[in-house]
This record gives sequence, C-alpha cells and structure tokens, in this order.
Amino acid sequence: MVLEAVDKVDDFKAGKFKPRVLDYSDPTVEGAFNDNIKPKDASRHISWEEDDTETVVRKARASDSRPGVRANLKHNGKEKPYFMYGVNKITHVEEVFSKWQPGDVMGYHGQDI
Repeated sequence: MVLEAVDKVDDFKAGKFKPRVLDYSDPTVEGAFNDNIKPKDASRHISWEEDDTETVVRKARASDSRPGVRANLKHNGKEKPYFMYGVNKITHVEEVFSKWQPGDVMGYHGQDI
C-alpha cells in the first residue's frame, strides 16, 4: 500500500493522477469527513480551572506539533495566550512547584517556556 502511494505521487507530479471526491453515501467508503480543527475551538484550549493534568497532557499531545494547544499563561502578573506542545507530566517534584498556580510560567529554556 505504501509503494502504491509512492507511485501515485509520481503519477500526480506527471499530471496522470487526478484526485476524486469521496462519495460518503457509497457503503465501500470507510470513515467520515471531519472539518479541520481550528485552534480557537474549545477542545483545543486549556482551562486551568477545569482541566486536570491528564486532560492538559492529552489535549497538548492531540495538538502536537502545530499549532499546539492554546493556553493562557501568566508571567509577571500578566496573562498572555500561547500555543503549547511537547508537554510532559512531572510527578516526582510537586513540592518544588508548590509556589506556582496552574497557568503560571515557571521558567524558560531558550525561547521555550
């Protein structure tokens, strides 16, 4: 199947392959059409008040790597929207993080938060 797809790329470049619209009423067509998920969709936004750690990680991983999941983060008392990706759950150092609230910026690594 992969080699067939590679052949189709060559055919497409040569102008031999013409994509066709799927007929979802055809019973041999599997799946369903889904609109693109927009970053502004609620499912792509972190709610620090409502989402637990597992939900935050799940939303971020589902949005990896572009554009990421939108979250408002606080730094120096100001809240700004950012797109998060590459999120990891840390469980062994909770006492170190006790002075921060969900959504606070804890540090930077280069340009990354």
